[in-house]
Amino acid sequence: MRLIRHPLMMRAVLKFEGLPARPDRSQLEEYAKKIALVEIRPLKNELI
Repeated sequence: MRLIRHPLMMRAVLKFEGLPARPDRSQLEEYAKKIALVEIRPLKNELI
C-alpha cells in the first residue's frame, strides 16, 4: 500500500536497502524478513 501511495519515497528506501526500484514479490518477502513492523491502535473509550 505504501508503495502505491508514496512511490518515490519507497523506491528510495528500497534502493538504499540494495533492492531494485521495482522489486518482485520474492525480493520484497526477503526484505520483509529483516524489518520489524508495529501497528499501534487506540483503545476504545480510553482518554489520554
